[in-house]
Amino acid sequence: MVSFGKGSKPTGYKTELGSSAPIVAVAAQKGGVGKTTTAVHLAVALAQSFHLRVFLIDLDAQGHVGAHLHRSTRVHTTRRLGSCLLERKADLKNLAVPTTISGLSITSPDKGLHQVEIQLNARIGKEFVIDRALKTAREDFDVVIIDCPPNLGNLTVGALLASDLVIVPSDMSQLAINGVSDILDTLEILEDTFQRRPELAGVLLCRVDRRSKSLNKAVRDRLEEIASGTVLDVEVPSQSAVSRAQISGTTVFETDPNGPAAAAYVELAKTIRDRIRVQPESVTRRSA
Repeated sequence: MVSFGKGSKPTGYKTELGSSAPIVAVAAQKGGVGKTTTAVHLAVALAQSFHLRVFLIDLDAQGHVGAHLHRSTRVHTTRRLGSCLLERKADLKNLAVPTTISGLSITSPDKGLHQVEIQLNARIGKEFVIDRALKTAREDFDVVIIDCPPNLGNLTVGALLASDLVIVPSDMSQLAINGVSDILDTLEILEDTFQRRPELAGVLLCRVDRRSKSLNKAVRDRLEEIASGTVLDVEVPSQSAVSRAQISGTTVFETDPNGPAAAAYVELAKTIRDRIRVQPESVTRRSA
């Protein structure tokens, strides 16, 4: 179902995937840079435009994935993600809630995830709890997307170690640039400590005001200094349609399907699909 191009794996990149679904983390240390919006739209685009079975996991205690997609969620579960992660044989597939978007399942929001961060401190092997909990989900979906917390705590580290790719969103501010640098430093630490880390799929510029050409160039140039060759060509423009979608509990694919933000997210999804080389016909094979 998934293969990776020769020479595309950094040190520690997973080679044992076989037919298992790749996992893509969306991570940013600074909040408010478009992290959850990116995770949601990437997941929806992969499901809608590329017909993949997608599992979107909300590891952020703010629960914004559920709020973003509440118009598409008709079924809820009383089981909580945090409680599941603390179980001896955690299996996140059991928390997958189907949505009205064909192919897309999500986890219900869990505001108790803050406490799980603390409780994991006492766990042996806490760094690999999420990795182990996703083994079954890898067999039942084509791709797994993780919306990480806006920090570098236990859950984010665990999500990064479980993932094959990571996307780092950044808005056009100095604080967001600093956050990108911190994420990249964390990837190096993971490689040094665990001899494993996700491949950096790229830094995604969000909330780009295309009228501010000098600022945009300055930010892109600075990010290229920090993460040479990894700043994605696709940019998500600053657009009121994104805010309207958030307020109405849906995506820009509904509020403004022909707008520039929708086009940018589809292009991002195509970039990720091509990177992991997921074959759409795998869905047909599994359902046959």
